[in-house]
Amino acid sequence: RQKYNFLFENTFTKASGSVVPIYAIKILESNQSEIEKTKALKLMEWIVIVKRCVDNTGTAKKLSTFFNDWDETNEKICDYIIRKAKELNFWCTSYEIINHIAEKEVNNDIRTTLLTRIESISVKEPSVSKNKVTLQHVYPQKPQSNTQYDEVITSINRLGNLTLLSKSLNSSLQNKPFAEKKESYKGSCFEITRRLANYSKWTIEEIDETERFYAEQLNKYYKL
Repeated sequence: RQKYNFLFENTFTKASGSVVPIYAIKILESNQSEIEKTKALKLMEWIVIVKRCVDNTGTAKKLSTFFNDWDETNEKICDYIIRKAKELNFWCTSYEIINHIAEKEVNNDIRTTLLTRIESISVKEPSVSKNKVTLQHVYPQKPQSNTQYDEVITSINRLGNLTLLSKSLNSSLQNKPFAEKKESYKGSCFEITRRLANYSKWTIEEIDETERFYAEQLNKYYKL
């Protein structure tokens, strides 16, 4: 269990309501190699994210029976997970999830889960705790002036317009324009936030590019 704390801290416990959910125990107690177990746990983390994002009703209950049909002697665990997830409509690509977030009302916990995982991928750290971060809207929710980049207003809640900050810094920057925010972003402790300081402006194009970066990081980590 301790080997896989980087997976349990942010995602599994939130979905299961327990320290180690049943589907994770099934993986840990299987005869699969350590490499396959890690791959399987990552895939299940992705499925939890998809399920909570698309339809969060009864997540723990539905996932508790996820491995009931698995025959370990005849099917590799990762093959089973992908096949079963598609059967249950629990499978999406990273681009589909990011588009879903742009189009639907998704709670901030999902957004934070994705961004903390992307941050941990970017800095090659096992885990970034959600308890230490807050979401920052790069283009603010209540801009001081709407005369510039009005078209960005419709994209405020897209994942590409969100990054991570410490809670104290977030409150001080909340509604400032990007030109002022980027100076603070340079000194952020988060890699995904520091990279935003490389932009000279913040428009739809930069939001699109940031979402592509996020999707690539998720694909790399989850092997999607």
